[in-house]
Amino acid sequence: MYEVLQLVENQRFVIRGCRNRLLSKKEGYLFDAIRRSESLGKITVKVPARGGRPVREALLTIRRERLTIRPPTALGRQGADVRVNVVEGYEHHAPKGCLPLHWILLTSESIETLEQFVSDIVDLLLD
Repeated sequence: MYEVLQLVENQRFVIRGCRNRLLSKKEGYLFDAIRRSESLGKITVKVPARGGRPVREALLTIRRERLTIRPPTALGRQGADVRVNVVEGYEHHAPKGCLPLHWILLTSESIETLEQFVSDIVDLLLD
């Protein structure tokens, strides 16, 4: 992931995060830092049918923060820190039998409002 972030540093990108990356010393770890961030609010998204899953709506809480990812231990922590915008979308109450949606997104997009998140990010994720 770190190497990919270095490659796309000057380009537009949205990447799903799946590992709890080490951040700068004051920030701690990625998942904890985004969870501590203030909520932008809640949005409802339409989840398309796929693989036997029916169409449904999901209510997501959205958080965002600009964070600094440190180089990984596999690289001996050598290299420059990478600054990225991180957005979390979390569904607190999924219907019975459905896994709750949970997105951790690393992006070049500066997300300041829910409307901006929807217009710049959500449509890409649900296509």
